[in-house]
Amino acid sequence: MPNSKNNNTLKILFVGITLAVIGVRLGISFSHELILGANGGYYPLQVRKVLTTGFLGFKDLPLYFYFCAAWLKLFSFFGFALSNQNIISVIKVIDSVALPLLAIPLFFLINNSEKRIPTYAAVSILVFAIFSYSPLAMLGDIQKNASAIPLAFLFFYLIQQYLNLKEKKSLIWALFVLVLIGITHFGVFTFTVAFAIILLLVVYRKKAILPAIISLILAFGIIAMFDLERALRLLYFWKAIFENRFIFRNPLFPIILLNTLCSYFLCAFAWFQYRKFKSQLSKSTNAILIALIIVIFVFAFPLYEANYVIRFQALLFIPQSLLIFYLIKINNRLAISISMILLLFTLVCTLLYFKQRHQPAIDYLAYQDLQNLKKHFSKEKDSTIVVAKHGLEFWTAFALDVKVANDRGMQSLNQAQYKSVIVLNMKEKTHQRPDRNRPMEGPQQQNKGKLLYSSAYFDAFELKNKN
Repeated sequence: MPNSKNNNTLKILFVGITLAVIGVRLGISFSHELILGANGGYYPLQVRKVLTTGFLGFKDLPLYFYFCAAWLKLFSFFGFALSNQNIISVIKVIDSVALPLLAIPLFFLINNSEKRIPTYAAVSILVFAIFSYSPLAMLGDIQKNASAIPLAFLFFYLIQQYLNLKEKKSLIWALFVLVLIGITHFGVFTFTVAFAIILLLVVYRKKAILPAIISLILAFGIIAMFDLERALRLLYFWKAIFENRFIFRNPLFPIILLNTLCSYFLCAFAWFQYRKFKSQLSKSTNAILIALIIVIFVFAFPLYEANYVIRFQALLFIPQSLLIFYLIKINNRLAISISMILLLFTLVCTLLYFKQRHQPAIDYLAYQDLQNLKKHFSKEKDSTIVVAKHGLEFWTAFALDVKVANDRGMQSLNQAQYKSVIVLNMKEKTHQRPDRNRPMEGPQQQNKGKLLYSSAYFDAFELKNKN
């Protein structure tokens, strides 16, 4: 039976650290008028569309957007105006709070363990899980990803409860949480399903083949209900992840190299500890250890396609945190050394995050300047489309409430269906550098149309309709 005094101390520390991290995240989020990252404008755009029409403007997994819209709708009953700026502010608050809530399932996981780890070790794992590089880097344009992570920790806790206690209700709740992850974020869902299938195969071996296939089919079905294109990635992922491999000149290379080396060292060390204590461990602990080692080993591989490397690396802290917990749990003598290393690693990663300039895709003055384009639209706004660089297109749609397209998709755009096609170029001197995870890609459009608008921030050209 856990010592009640230690239990209360751990609870107070978890609550205090979580609130402190939420405070830091709020400070970062509100240090800019707009939302950080190249895709920062995507979230208020989708949420406003839900508020005005009840549906998303772009195909996506919907839960996070409807969750944000529900809070805004609730606030509106108390006189809170549904203005653009208020939509941005509420999204920033939810984004700042969501990921640190993983502390709740992590606390129950640690507190309900049959063999308790030292309080300082539990605290070091929490700090790593909510305040290292990846959790901080998800602020802004990766917030849908971040919102699903507490659910992933909750899923793991419920699966552990099922394996330890054989309670069917834990399994049912785990499956329900998995569905919630599935309608929140594709990457976290894929990560969680991969862990679940590997765990099935480790525990039940050949008997797990059919359930694993069924799990994949169900996973495909959940995603396909909302976004068939994403669902199809589950079928040909083995091909996609090896196209356009991650190149070492990528600006993320130092961070990814550090994370990759640490991941494989952790896997090797965990395997050694597993072999050493295998006979003393329960079957469920053995299975979970092996599954976590395999997940980290597979997803830490640095030579996948560049986007997959970045996305996988961002999620590695989930299994890393859990594996470290199990390592200390099976060998308490490691607690002091691992905790010190973990806190040092977290400090280094946090300094790397704050050393970089994290910006929205455009600055607020440029965002305000977008309003001047309204007078150049035709009266039939539905027949106008604005083509802009990635990162600018979503803020353009949000500011002007107009259809937009990314300049990388210009070749496939059917211009004949629009009376007015406007190409919007941001002038080089006004470019913001969004965070490193979502670079503003694609060249400026070569324009052969009529100059509609020019300012210190933008040039807007109307292309002639050849038809």
